Amino acid sequence: APISVVALLVIWVLPDRDTAPTKAMSRLLLAFFAVSVAWPDYLALQLPGLPWISFRRLFLLPTILVLLICVSTNAAFRKDIRETLNAEPLIWKFLAGFVVMQFLSIAGAPSPAAAIKNFVNYQLAWPGIFFASAYVFRNIDIAQRFLKIFFMATMMVGLIAILETMNVGVLWRDHVPSFLQVDLETMTGTMTSAMRNGLYRAKSVYGQPLPFAEIMAYSTPVILYFIFTAKNLWAKIVLIGLDLLLVYVLTLPQSRLGMIGYLISHALFIGVWSGRIWLRNKYSLMGPMITLSYPLAVIALAGAVMTVGPLREKVMGGGDTLNSDQARKQQKRSAAGVILSNPVIGHGPRQAANVLGFVAYGRVTLDNYFLWIALDYGLIGFGIYYGLFLIVIHRMFMISIRDIDRNNNMALVALTTFASFVMIKAVLSEEDNHSMIFMMLGFAMAIIWREKAKQAEQAPDTSSKPHFVR
Repeated sequence: APISVVALLVIWVLPDRDTAPTKAMSRLLLAFFAVSVAWPDYLALQLPGLPWISFRRLFLLPTILVLLICVSTNAAFRKDIRETLNAEPLIWKFLAGFVVMQFLSIAGAPSPAAAIKNFVNYQLAWPGIFFASAYVFRNIDIAQRFLKIFFMATMMVGLIAILETMNVGVLWRDHVPSFLQVDLETMTGTMTSAMRNGLYRAKSVYGQPLPFAEIMAYSTPVILYFIFTAKNLWAKIVLIGLDLLLVYVLTLPQSRLGMIGYLISHALFIGVWSGRIWLRNKYSLMGPMITLSYPLAVIALAGAVMTVGPLREKVMGGGDTLNSDQARKQQKRSAAGVILSNPVIGHGPRQAANVLGFVAYGRVTLDNYFLWIALDYGLIGFGIYYGLFLIVIHRMFMISIRDIDRNNNMALVALTTFASFVMIKAVLSEEDNHSMIFMMLGFAMAIIWREKAKQAEQAPDTSSKPHFVR
């Protein structure tokens, strides 16, 4: 901690320069994202005499360090980031409000030391990544590169899951070098094969099947983006094939949340895309045809989900998920009183499960992230956190239907991702993919800035018109 304080002070007193290392920040940010998605976080550097260092941290810390240097030493950078954030001030204000609630919640934590540690980690991985992304993704070509990396990384993760299922175990289980092995308990837990009803549950590069299903669900809008924007027919056919293959991949972790995210993404993305065509091209038959048939399609899908046994089990669950459903109901009943015991500031960052004390399968657990946020940060923190995402969802929807260009198409990706995120968090409390969500939040902030700049360029110039005084 003292070294960190000294480093921050040194950065603070650095003199202003004409240039900032923004290219380095862009590369580090994209590398951090790729590692976060495609590298097992439990395989970390274990050097003699040192604590183990995850590969995420190897890229996260330099990214934040370069961001701070840019802010401290370059006036143009400060102007640009301020301009980007003020394109929609509610977003950064809600985020700042949430950080304040995170800090205040430490006072209610049963373990203040653990709460402070979690608070610091969150600031690096969430707001820190958000601010870096908001600046980096101002460049639409880098934003496009981010989506390509997202696509390629998740396809690789999905392929690993297919091979892992065929192997009935983690592929590198018996091949991890000693310098990448962390503590025995962690390695044993993550390398153990997870089974349900005698079937293997794939987890790919993740420690558990559920975060793997979550990231694959978030990849759905990205695949749809490339399908709808591809100019080559064969590229569209290949991408559609990968989209269908994703359905199979989402069955491998045997988790409903992945399939729910997949269906939500398709319904929202295709619905908004077709509605936008109808609004923007009055001579197109495709837009109104798809839009008007949508209610029938939704009814047919809902009917299939309710009546077709295998599909119902994949989306709604069956007998093998009964224990999970009952556990979530019990958690909701137990959480109400605990939330009201400290409704203003909550019980501290990442303290919810221990405070609630619900035990399943021999360990303390809490599945619902809505409850987790309310327990950690109180009802005010809950309102600010989910209010932030509702604001972004609204802004992305309004931008996505406004026009048909690359920026508006990217807004549709962000809209679909955040809608899927909010739904998935009703049944998943793990935070493995939250850095990606805050990176997507910065992605959305840059979209808003570009849209505002585009509108300013398209606005008629009235400066040369005569003004009449009455």
